[in-house]
Amino acid sequence: MRQAADAAATLPADFDVVIASDLDRARRTAEPYVARYGVELRLDPRLRERSWGSWEGRSHDEVEAEHPDWRRRRIRPPDFEPDELVWERVEPVVEELRRLDGRVLCVTHGGVIGVIARRFDGDARHLGNVEGVWVELTADGTQVGQRRSFERPVADRC
Repeated sequence: MRQAADAAATLPADFDVVIASDLDRARRTAEPYVARYGVELRLDPRLRERSWGSWEGRSHDEVEAEHPDWRRRRIRPPDFEPDELVWERVEPVVEELRRLDGRVLCVTHGGVIGVIARRFDGDARHLGNVEGVWVELTADGTQVGQRRSFERPVADRC
């Protein structure tokens, strides 16, 4: 997980806790930061990626073969988890994070981040690997910041 280690090195060192989806990809992405800075890692299943229902686990090429141009046409399987249901699951986490003292690094998945950004009028374009969005939660409101890649530039690599 070179990308996760690179991301850990580019993030600020002042997070007090890391909260991540309990799915392997998010947990493995969070672990280098936790190891580097010695902060607590909390896993939360409510931060799991949205369900793609019957398409779950299939490659984009497999879906494309059955549903040409599915992304542009916004085709989804009938059992796809829509934004409203993702938000129902994620909103309690957002409100819990709002009440925590200190800075929290939340590691989750692109679909979940997109739902949160859309909810608070942020930029909800597709996120690549090791990209994220700064979200500031306060008692007074929510501020969604710029998208950011947390991967080191290629020139910085050995």
